[in-house]
Amino acid sequence: MKNSNAENLPQRRLKKRKMLALAAVLLLALIVSGLLWRERQNRSVQRVQFVMDTVVEYRLFGPKAEQGIQQGMLLLQQLENRLSAHRETGDIAAVNQNSGVRPVEVEEDTAALLIRCREVADRFPGAFDITLGPVISLWGIGGDNPRVPDQTEIQAALAQTGMELLEQEGSLVYLTRSGAALDLGAAAKGWAADALRQLFADLGITKGYCSIGGNLVVLNSPDLRFGIRDPLGGPEDFLGIIRLPGKTIATTGGYERYFEQDGVVYCHVMDP
Repeated sequence: MKNSNAENLPQRRLKKRKMLALAAVLLLALIVSGLLWRERQNRSVQRVQFVMDTVVEYRLFGPKAEQGIQQGMLLLQQLENRLSAHRETGDIAAVNQNSGVRPVEVEEDTAALLIRCREVADRFPGAFDITLGPVISLWGIGGDNPRVPDQTEIQAALAQTGMELLEQEGSLVYLTRSGAALDLGAAAKGWAADALRQLFADLGITKGYCSIGGNLVVLNSPDLRFGIRDPLGGPEDFLGIIRLPGKTIATTGGYERYFEQDGVVYCHVMDP
């Protein structure tokens, strides 16, 4: 009688080799899958958009980076349409067009922004005033024909400003004096940065940044560094280099929006 163990030995060896080969294939698949997952998590997408009268730069990481940027671009365009004082339609345009006439109902998030602006204005009296629209329009900085108005014009425009002219009850907003006008240039981009942060969080995007002019929103990205430009220097001159994981910073200066008259430089930053 033949030995059954001896007879099955080659089969057992073959089976063992097959199992080892299968294990090796599975291990390789896991390694490749892990590498692909890591590549997707670390893949960055960069885009540039011109909106809100400034250059917006996006850089996001991860599998939803492209989706996040596309939705972010759409969000900023919607905010510009709603908050710009220089459009014929939108919440702020409607409020300005009806100053001294009637209250206007605005979108819920526009109402929330105006409430926040009043809080800041109350905290820093005389330093922050979103009713400065008539004065800003008078100077025309950033437009085609900026100029230095005379003192009589400035005083007349200032008479149409003041946070006391802005009345609000929920989403109903009213400028009580004809000729008064809101300008959210000092607030809209910061508000947009917060809106983008929330959008990215909802999508599960945790790494990257978005620069909206002088407003920078950074996700949890401790390895990213950012330069703070010297407002009196050139584009490559920095006051310092910082890291801002999970933070937002806003800066402004007179090196981009300005004009020169009679040897004097006038920039867009105004003292109410």
